[in-house]
Amino acid sequence: MLGPDHPLVRAESQERTLRAQFAVTVVFGFAAALASPFLGPAALRLSIGACVVAGLFALAVFVAHTRLRERAFELIASGREELPVQAVESERSRLRNRRYRRKLAHTIDVITVQTQVRDWWSPVCADRASVVAAEPELRELSRLLRELPAVRARGVALVTSLIRDGATSPLYQGPAPRLREELGRIRHVLVEA
Repeated sequence: MLGPDHPLVRAESQERTLRAQFAVTVVFGFAAALASPFLGPAALRLSIGACVVAGLFALAVFVAHTRLRERAFELIASGREELPVQAVESERSRLRNRRYRRKLAHTIDVITVQTQVRDWWSPVCADRASVVAAEPELRELSRLLRELPAVRARGVALVTSLIRDGATSPLYQGPAPRLREELGRIRHVLVEA
């Protein structure tokens, strides 16, 4: 499986450690608050300090969890979606979720339509020539994301990467043949389920 130096294993360990530190800080804060009638204002100040530190730990846990999900996402996108690791299983489930797939399909539809007219507020800056050339493949991919009852999580991860990796994605950088080739590869992976 994965060794102790693997980024996913390190991210899991870091999240676990931060959760434990958060729990200890919360317990300490409550204990200090309960002891404040007996120990005076010093215990109350300790309780308030523990609450502040617990808030910082909560933020750190959120960041660590986001990092853990990203590592699991990278494993799935690279073809290791069947790993029996809880983080990978959770991310695989999220990627296969119909609601998430509908959101991706809607994003593809917006990108396809906005090659002609782009709203001033839109963050989408796809390469127009590539999108126009690959419009049939983009529409097919959108349809598959909406209609297929079961898909491979890797295919959904590849669609997500195509949309969000602006600096390296052929959707934003072109050229059209490269985008069409990537869409064909994604389609193949998506329907393998």
